[in-house]
Amino acid sequence: MVLNVFHLLLLATLANGINDSVRITKFQQCDPLTDYPLKIKATFKTVRNAQYLDYNGTYTIPYVYNASMHVHIAISPNGKNFIHMMTLRGDDVCAFQRKYLGEFYFLILERSGLTRDTCPIPAGIYSSRNMKIDFSNIPVDALPAGVVRLRQMVIQKKTKKLLSCVDMEISNKLK
Repeated sequence: MVLNVFHLLLLATLANGINDSVRITKFQQCDPLTDYPLKIKATFKTVRNAQYLDYNGTYTIPYVYNASMHVHIAISPNGKNFIHMMTLRGDDVCAFQRKYLGEFYFLILERSGLTRDTCPIPAGIYSSRNMKIDFSNIPVDALPAGVVRLRQMVIQKKTKKLLSCVDMEISNKLK
């Protein structure tokens, strides 16, 4: 779960420093009935123009061990009629997360009781509460205003088994 949240927050930061206009509005397992070995639950709240994250992750297997990551990105100016924009793929999930999430990646690891260089994440239960999302800490280019829809999948390389799948939406309302 720890690393899945990273990718969810990835697109929340695409407003390039327009912190109070970006909000994560949806976060859920792709199929709530599937028993993924990497489970994640995250909730977001907004207090005084800042968004905060609470998350719980349960990994029955080490996270990112022999796995690849795919993030499908679609956009819509109004939250309807989404257009697929791109798919990001990475065979080294840790490097992928460091690249797209920067310092925020390390903060989530530390808040989960892990060191900055922990990879893969051992099987276990991880959580954090009231973690302020600082969108300026994530080095990503800007996206247009509207709604960004993500589907983040962690796939076991050898068997192609889906280990985790999360859908999220991020609202970017430019002022």
